[in-house]
Amino acid sequence: MPINDLLDWIFGARGALVVVGACALVAQVLPAPVEDAPTWWRVVYRAINIVGGNSFKAANADDVAASKKDN
Repeated sequence: MPINDLLDWIFGARGALVVVGACALVAQVLPAPVEDAPTWWRVVYRAINIVGGNSFKAANADDVAASKKDN
């Protein structure tokens, strides 16, 4: 497969669906970063949640538990 075909697939509709679906699946099983987690891990975790559509009203169980613990 030439590189142009690969890039067309990745940035096309099928590729976008695969990326969003994969991020949604990964976000479902990743635990939320702990208090002393490195900044890069928090950024990666947040990016996976955003791309996977797991932001704002949707939240991981770990995120909800952490926010309830803080209150």
